[in-house]
Amino acid sequence: MWPRYGRAAGSSTSTAVSGGICERRWRPAMAGGNPAASGRRRRRAVRSLVLLSVLAAWEAAVRAGVLDPFYTSSPLPILATVVRWIASGYVFEHVLATLEVTLAGLAVGVLLGVAAGFALGFLRWLEAVALPFLTAANAMPRIILYPLMVLWLGFGPMSRIVLVASLVVFPALLTTHSAIRQVDVEIVQNARVLGAHRFDLVRHIYIPAAALWLFRTIRVTMGFALAGAIVGEYVGAVRGMGMVIAFAQAMFRARDVMAGTAILLAVIWFIDLGLRAAENAAARWRLSEVM
Repeated sequence: MWPRYGRAAGSSTSTAVSGGICERRWRPAMAGGNPAASGRRRRRAVRSLVLLSVLAAWEAAVRAGVLDPFYTSSPLPILATVVRWIASGYVFEHVLATLEVTLAGLAVGVLLGVAAGFALGFLRWLEAVALPFLTAANAMPRIILYPLMVLWLGFGPMSRIVLVASLVVFPALLTTHSAIRQVDVEIVQNARVLGAHRFDLVRHIYIPAAALWLFRTIRVTMGFALAGAIVGEYVGAVRGMGMVIAFAQAMFRARDVMAGTAILLAVIWFIDLGLRAAENAAARWRLSEVM
């Protein structure tokens, strides 16, 4: 008999359900290693090759005079600017200021959206009254309301946090509401028969059902949150990457605009890696709750 939590070298296991009993079957490992890992390595290599090819073509076009560096700059000067900003520490203050607004607004928007989504999912009368208005509000471009937010809250970070939260709250609300409404009624009824109370249903059924959807929504809306923070920093901010890019744009420095954009892309990439890890952890937790 194979160990319960292990596998022999050169073999792999699969799980099947037969007659309500979970069976573990053995099958020989495929030659040539893990095909999924090989596929991921190939995809990373192709992405890196495409990126390097685009950058090389961009640099060559500028050197050949096809592109005017006044308008587009080129990869090597942009890289030199990024390295200089990092070496001098100039960029860290502005990146942290942007991240503070982005993450604070994201947290506020997600918490409000999840709470409202659970309320709409459990209270039918509230859903019938409020959902049409919330759907219409979600279709409205909230960025156009930023001048009013500045008028009400001033040029400080609070107006930018409210702007970011307004961009995130509706996707989080609608995602949570959809996840709650799509929970199988038979699962809930069976849990009640086994003695589950309302808190048990929320803890073991509804939260795992909404968690994976919510993490995917956060990954999608993270770009909107960062864009909201950048737009807010264009007006009246004294710190932040939006202020850096706006100042470079006013001075007609395409190199600095591109350098700031490259730093923002790197920041959002690292944040997405963290969110992807959290999403995978949520998927494993949801599976453990189901099993």
